[in-house]
Amino acid sequence: MSSKTTHAMLVALIGGVLLASCGTTRSLEEGQYRLARNEVEVVGDKRLPPKEFEKYIQQKSNSYIFFGWNPFLNLYNLSGRDTTRFASRLVRKLGVAPVVFEPGAVDASVENIGRHLEYLGYYHSKVNGSVEIDGRKARVTYTVLPGKRYKIGKISYNVPEGEFSEDFYADTANVSVKSGDYLSESALEAETERSAEWMRRNGWFSFNKNYYSFEADTLVRKDTADLVMNIREYTRNQSPETAAPFRKHTFGDVSIAWDKELKFNDRVLLDMNTISPGHLYDERDVNNTYSRLAALRVFSGVNITLDPRDTADVVDCLVNLTPSRTQGFRVNFEASTNSSGLFGYSPQLSYFHKNIFHGGQWLNLSFLGNFQYKYDDRDIHSNEFGVTAGLSFPEFLGLPNSIFNGPNVPR
Repeated sequence: MSSKTTHAMLVALIGGVLLASCGTTRSLEEGQYRLARNEVEVVGDKRLPPKEFEKYIQQKSNSYIFFGWNPFLNLYNLSGRDTTRFASRLVRKLGVAPVVFEPGAVDASVENIGRHLEYLGYYHSKVNGSVEIDGRKARVTYTVLPGKRYKIGKISYNVPEGEFSEDFYADTANVSVKSGDYLSESALEAETERSAEWMRRNGWFSFNKNYYSFEADTLVRKDTADLVMNIREYTRNQSPETAAPFRKHTFGDVSIAWDKELKFNDRVLLDMNTISPGHLYDERDVNNTYSRLAALRVFSGVNITLDPRDTADVVDCLVNLTPSRTQGFRVNFEASTNSSGLFGYSPQLSYFHKNIFHGGQWLNLSFLGNFQYKYDDRDIHSNEFGVTAGLSFPEFLGLPNSIFNGPNVPR
């Protein structure tokens, strides 16, 4: 096919799209409408931006590229409704299909937005979805009237007595929900995650946010809710009959397993491990060990299994490591030209080894060249050759990683 023919086809295609720019519903079936727009209007509370609710709208309209125009949408509509022809199928593959308006999605979106408002602490809110039909296009407007908010008054706690309560009350100064704050499920959820993490850092293995519940009393003072935080010895989806006392745990046996076809220094793995047998369970030790082993980049998978014993308050740990590809080559090629007529090309060959001394040491070698010459005068040319080498160790030389307790590996 000649370049002139190709150019003519391109011009015809662009012209067809421009001519069809006013029609984006040609491919729709009878009784269908294209969802042209969703709009959210928040009435009475400027602290809630409309974008806050866009992700809760179930059906999204077509996106636009240029000032409310999507040429790929117009291109798709050139195919019409007849998909038996090859040309029509090809045009549809190149274009973007119009979003067919679904009335049921409006009700679902209204419900989603209402639930989110309650999650944010706006109670008894009202959400309305109205549909405007213009020809074969549908425009949906969601009107949001935020409901009442309550400020938190007195906060009290109801937790199991004994060692558990001692650890819990030692952290109450850091509680993120405070008197005077607005009551919301989002704030309470964040506090349960924070508080549960604190307890797991202090030996309470398997403790999580599902043991928390809250009671809010809005009858004592106007626009105020007194709050009770409960921690029960059964989760939200369990009955009181399943209650079992919380137990503190210590770390038990720690074992590290990997495919022995990969030669790796045991000492390096032991230095990376921050889980100490006999020490009080602390999930930070587990997370730090995971991060340090992953940072070696020698293992494609790091899996730490925590297995509590039935007969003692002890958690055994099994670390399974899946080796990754330790060495390989990379090839890169660049070409360039400039206004002075010089043409150049730059090939580069790189070699890497992530375990050169069997301890997570990285070796990088690069061989590169840069060749330039002039088309009309081969006497004008330049050649450059270079070699770069890098070697890094997963430790401060002479200092074992066992003296560093954080998640990061010095290199």
